[in-house]
Amino acid sequence: MTNTFLSDNVQNLAGTRMVPPPKQPWGKVISEQFIQSRLIVVGGSAVPAALCLLLFGAGILFWVLLIFPAIMVNSSFSRSRYAAKREIKRYHKGRDNALLSEDEIQALNLCARFTYRDKGWYNTYENYPFWDRKAGYDDPAFSETRPYQHQNFDYSEHLMHALKRDWGISSKQAALSMIHDLRDGRVHRTAVVTLFNQEGFDIVYDLLAQLSGAPHNSFHPVFFPEEEIADSEGILGQSMAAALDQFGLDEATFFKAIADKCAELDDPETLKPHGDARDQMFQIVRHIGRLAVRNDVRNMFLFDMDTIDRVLYPQGELDLLSLGWGFDLSRGMFLLRRAYAAGFLTREELQHELPAYRKIASAAFPDWKAYFCSEAIGFLSWKVQKEDTSDAYAAASKAAEECHGALRQQFPIDNQVSWPKADDAAQEELKRLFDGGEVNPFFMPQTLGAKAMLPSLEEIHQPDGAMLH
Repeated sequence: MTNTFLSDNVQNLAGTRMVPPPKQPWGKVISEQFIQSRLIVVGGSAVPAALCLLLFGAGILFWVLLIFPAIMVNSSFSRSRYAAKREIKRYHKGRDNALLSEDEIQALNLCARFTYRDKGWYNTYENYPFWDRKAGYDDPAFSETRPYQHQNFDYSEHLMHALKRDWGISSKQAALSMIHDLRDGRVHRTAVVTLFNQEGFDIVYDLLAQLSGAPHNSFHPVFFPEEEIADSEGILGQSMAAALDQFGLDEATFFKAIADKCAELDDPETLKPHGDARDQMFQIVRHIGRLAVRNDVRNMFLFDMDTIDRVLYPQGELDLLSLGWGFDLSRGMFLLRRAYAAGFLTREELQHELPAYRKIASAAFPDWKAYFCSEAIGFLSWKVQKEDTSDAYAAASKAAEECHGALRQQFPIDNQVSWPKADDAAQEELKRLFDGGEVNPFFMPQTLGAKAMLPSLEEIHQPDGAMLH
């Protein structure tokens, strides 16, 4: 980046870190004292007190002589423990930065899990400060000769390479296109519902195998036949009773097993499947698959059930299912901050993108906990597509721990900045996405069959990957 970029577009951030960074661990502080030879000075100042103790015992003179060494020790430790805070002040002073608004900070914290993971800055446009090494010490934040010992810095050219490597982004337009797609939930598409399908099919077909003794792989062709085969054999649209009869089962036995499984998984709703065998099986599979994921998120990711249900079940006037939308919003904000720090976006362009992110997030989620829960679920469904299921759950558990860490750290996210309130403008923004058909169809409740649906499933558009057949 050029000096022009640094002078015109470097973020305006002075005083934006509302809280000081955590104090240095005592072990690191003590080691620094030896490195800087400060303990030698402290030890020297304690010599008179030590001699007095040996010659006269622990009398009044000993305690008087010990006052000065104690002051020296306290001063030395305090200076080291607050070194990181002084460096932050130096950085902001060098950049001549100013305060961010609360609305901006609320939007920027949508990628708080990444910030927590990377030990970044919560209240700046960038995830952590950067240094343009081409400018060297002409960079206003690095014009002094003193090095930064406690703060982690990124470099603008590193960020550019990372965006190309991790996102395939090498231009402003590419960055903005991905930022908008993530904001509107268009990237995640069918991932969460595919996860529900996988879990649901495994459970339901296992039940059918136990009840009938038929092989696990024999059920799918009956309930989800190829259309051309179904047409020729006249089995498309067959009843559930007819489909089950092929395996020597009756509806009552099957639905009793399904009801028992739902009860085992603490079903918060009553499943009322309808339609032909295909429609009913599709609704049953997704219903049970969602229950299985719901229990996994509670038992493995340690979110409370009320929070999970706010994400997995319809909410608000639009009956919104946010599902894994939090993961896309988090990634989008992280990308926005990195694209800015890498020089693809100006400060004004970044500021222009923040309000829409804030509005959509506030309308889709009631609080930080539900938002982070959605992020963990979205991460899991994304990871399952890339890795073995056990590895995906292990990685998602770590991501969930990071979400909890961001919530319970020394300065919790709610103490830094409250969750943005969903005003009329936010609700209108969300409604615009629904009315315009831009929002992911799997955020709409009828797709999951959560309620008794009037339209049949075949009337609902199913993007590629929505079903496992």
